[in-house]
Amino acid sequence: MAPNNGVDGASTVRSADASVTDSEHHALSDEVLRHVLAQGPDGLLLCRENGTIAFVNDALCRLTGYRPEELVGQSVDILVPHQVRARHTRLRAEYGADPKPRPMGRGLALTAKRADGREFSVEISLSPVDTPDHRLTIASIRDISERLEEAERLRSTQEMLTLSSERERIARDLHDTVLQRLFGLGLEFQAIAMKEPGESGHRLETAFYEIDTIIKEIRTSVFTLGAARREGSLGQEIGDFIAQSARVL
Repeated sequence: MAPNNGVDGASTVRSADASVTDSEHHALSDEVLRHVLAQGPDGLLLCRENGTIAFVNDALCRLTGYRPEELVGQSVDILVPHQVRARHTRLRAEYGADPKPRPMGRGLALTAKRADGREFSVEISLSPVDTPDHRLTIASIRDISERLEEAERLRSTQEMLTLSSERERIARDLHDTVLQRLFGLGLEFQAIAMKEPGESGHRLETAFYEIDTIIKEIRTSVFTLGAARREGSLGQEIGDFIAQSARVL
């Protein structure tokens, strides 16, 4: 009987140790969860099934300009611009019918409204949480205005570079092909005019001068096309100007 008592005593100790470990684990999980919810870098809110806000974190308040007491208990529509509230209600109903972790409004440009009425672009991720009493939805809200502005600046820069390259190509084509052919044609007219007396020679001479005028105008256009917007020191600008002039003239 003594060995059996020893085994039972060891089992009791192990069970007690396991119980303490589980308790510590749950306490740690609760602490981490509270910290993530309250201090997370993204705006977080918990929303009930009827759309009422149950919890907001500090980041969301900084993002929207509202105080916690101004949001908790209010409809989540307080954060939705007026012109898209009908769409938001439809999206919320669709999510309620099929709740699962996913981005909100996939493929749509989403905006939120600050306390002062200003709107800003957002990404929203949704995740359902079931409790014994009801279901909550965690919404993670991130301001992407700066990212979109950077993307727009990048797109504009790429368009400018593409346009600049196209202008340079047109300038090269005009200079290397059109101008050379016009110049050759003008010389041919001039040579014929020297051999043709009278009215015919005069008309050919006039045509030659007209071609010469066209060549000068095209050279001006070529230089304008090639002179893309530059930034740099005065010396660099002068160097670019001389290099462009030498190529064209």
